[in-house]
Amino acid sequence: MSAMDSGSRLLFWYLASRGHASIAEMAAAVAAVNHFEVLRRLEEVINPAALTHLGAPAAEFRERDLDPVTGAPVMFHWWCRSGGEQRSAGLADVFDEAGRLKIFVQVPLDFRAGVPDVRINNGILEITIPHVRAGCNGG
Repeated sequence: MSAMDSGSRLLFWYLASRGHASIAEMAAAVAAVNHFEVLRRLEEVINPAALTHLGAPAAEFRERDLDPVTGAPVMFHWWCRSGGEQRSAGLADVFDEAGRLKIFVQVPLDFRAGVPDVRINNGILEITIPHVRAGCNGG
């Protein structure tokens, strides 16, 4: 997502961390001048960058959907698209100590980690860890 300016990156991470948000929530979160600025970033910066790097838009508008955590109906929100099941991991704890970076994130109790794929692109760390289910692949 190197094509994104800092404001667009902030908007992307805000939406990704929440899963969905209204235009007003996103505007407040990134101190946008108006709602049009948020829409412009979504449509002209974030989604084109996602198409280039991920092969699909990162955000989509939905008139109505259900919150995956609460089950409550959500009206007129932008949703973060994901190639797989999206889980809110809550906050990650990140420690930069003695020349190494340690990241702690809560995972499901049945999670068994495969070999991680680690990438850094323009200051954004992406870690992909395959989930090896218990009883499969020697787990």
